[in-house]
Amino acid sequence: MNDLVDSICAFLGAVIKNYSLETNQKTTKAPQVVAGWLPSKRSSDIPDFPYVIVRASEGKDSEEMATVTVKILVGTYAEDPNGFRDVLNIMERIRIAFGEQRVLEKKYRMEYPFSWRLFDDQPYPEWAGEITTTWVVPLPQEITEVM
Repeated sequence: MNDLVDSICAFLGAVIKNYSLETNQKTTKAPQVVAGWLPSKRSSDIPDFPYVIVRASEGKDSEEMATVTVKILVGTYAEDPNGFRDVLNIMERIRIAFGEQRVLEKKYRMEYPFSWRLFDDQPYPEWAGEITTTWVVPLPQEITEVM
């Protein structure tokens, strides 16, 4: 699962690298793409916002295939009441990019549906949304020993 998350992070980093947004420190930068959770405040001087967090949330193996659900959290900062649009713009870029390239590293395939949502409660001036994707991952092959 870690390799899948890292592959998605690398892919998304390239997708949004030229997107410049306001930070919570009154500067601008591209969203940071991180696996799991944002770094603790004590370990980093990088502004939290904007961000894209990639997190494997659950998986399932069956006889036919193995899947992993990956949640992608998008957060931006804007004192403008239309700041939610920044979140939607990033999610749209991600949606288009995954639609154009559904296979990563020649071993992970995104399956539809691709779903997203803006959270109903937004902690202004911070804005957040969530994307949910499902990925088909390699299924371990059973090893049968001849005795």
